[in-house]
Amino acid sequence: MPEPAAPLSILVVDDDPVARLLTRHMLEPEGHTVVDVASPAAAREALDAQSFSLILCDFEMGEENGLDLLVSLGSDHPPFALLTGVMDRKRLASDATDEEDEAMIHPAGVMGFLSKPVSTDELRALVNQLANA
Repeated sequence: MPEPAAPLSILVVDDDPVARLLTRHMLEPEGHTVVDVASPAAAREALDAQSFSLILCDFEMGEENGLDLLVSLGSDHPPFALLTGVMDRKRLASDATDEEDEAMIHPAGVMGFLSKPVSTDELRALVNQLANA
């Protein structure tokens, strides 16, 4: 298991206010600073205003999804992980052809996935993995 992460600045992007609150409550006791936003547009504004150690992003969020956000950031962004509902993850796989699977499910820059609901232990392990990458 990776070493515990030193306190990080984490951007959480999720259109569900309960999911944002739960994620915040799992991360802040570990000493992390959490900024949570409700959309990819708000995430871009937050990233313009300050730097983050990593980004935890919901996949499905209305007009734009987590992959749209990732693509819009280009190649210069902090480590990025998707937090998805089970159906989101199945949709990712079912929408892709065999040739597109790798590009769609593991695009450059996506360093991890967690299926919701996320446990504190799963989230802690993901954060530690991303911090030590």
